Amino acid sequence: MVERLWHALASDGRASRVPGVDRFAYALVAEIPGVAVDLAQQGLQIVDWDLAMTQYQAGSDAGATVSHRQFWTLAAHPDRYRVVEAVRNLDEDWWTTGGRDLHAGDRVAIWKYKEPIPTCL
Repeated sequence: MVERLWHALASDGRASRVPGVDRFAYALVAEIPGVAVDLAQQGLQIVDWDLAMTQYQAGSDAGATVSHRQFWTLAAHPDRYRVVEAVRNLDEDWWTTGGRDLHAGDRVAIWKYKEPIPTCL
């Protein structure tokens, strides 16, 4: 979803109501430097093309490698993990990533599933 939203944004400088993209993807892409929330269109806009199109620099020294910043969503099911309590009480927490390769500088958002609907009332 993030990639689809980024392509729509990069092609016209604005993106709103991109099919198949949820609000969470908009929130992640809004974190990219040079991208801003467009309240009038209820979407995003590129306010600084040079900044938005600059590849993420990993590290600050001259020998740092250039890589693309990745955006990740980690999901917590309330029956398996009390994520709200963990965020309030823990300074550090470990998550499984299903073998995905997260790097320093990547953006991560934690998503809590809705409580399951009871099968009988």
